[in-house]
Amino acid sequence: SRGQPRGHPDSNPNDDRLSAPNQARRSSRASGAAGISDDQPTSGRRAVSKVQSYVDPDSSEFDTDGENFQDYLEPTPKKRKAKSPKKPPPKKKTRKSKPDPLAHFTDIKEWPDVELKHITPISRHILKRLRDLDTEEAFARPVHEDFPDIWPDYSQIVSEPLDFRTIEEERLPTYQAIEELRQDLCLVFRNCILFNPQRKDPLNKLATELMTSLEELFREVCNELKVLLPRRW
Repeated sequence: SRGQPRGHPDSNPNDDRLSAPNQARRSSRASGAAGISDDQPTSGRRAVSKVQSYVDPDSSEFDTDGENFQDYLEPTPKKRKAKSPKKPPPKKKTRKSKPDPLAHFTDIKEWPDVELKHITPISRHILKRLRDLDTEEAFARPVHEDFPDIWPDYSQIVSEPLDFRTIEEERLPTYQAIEELRQDLCLVFRNCILFNPQRKDPLNKLATELMTSLEELFREVCNELKVLLPRRW
């Protein structure tokens, strides 16, 4: 009723005469007592505050749907190994080629042309001089006749054997130029050096000396037989 004091048992708590500020304060106290914040809805349900208790990550209790705690940690970046400098590929070993036994054997220059009638006498004189210089008779006759013991090996190394007798008896009659004699004599001495490649070998030295003497020998024989040679030769 109008004359009843505030807080009387007969008074209505929802009385519309209660001021709005009082209602707000009363509602705030009720919410605080129930653990509900002012910004949470209170539509007929009792809101319960969520209090998270600390759980040690190293303990077995820390497990979320069977997932490991390590899955929640940020992956640590892997340290990159310093790249070692690439080693150069090993060099292939090259086999050293055998020295050419004819490398030091310089050929003489070509002989100039002479008249056809002078070829045979010049050739016979030169061959006679060479036989006199060949004190060992290493080039006088075919190897298979004078040195049958070395012939099997000699024939494997020398493809075109030649000697003074074969030149005089078989080749000389067919010469059309004196240059052909020079080429045949060079072949005789080359074969000897090829089969005896060591420079200190006596036969190697003999073949080299005879070869280098051919040019001077040709001049001397031509002078003896009074065969004219070109001035510029």
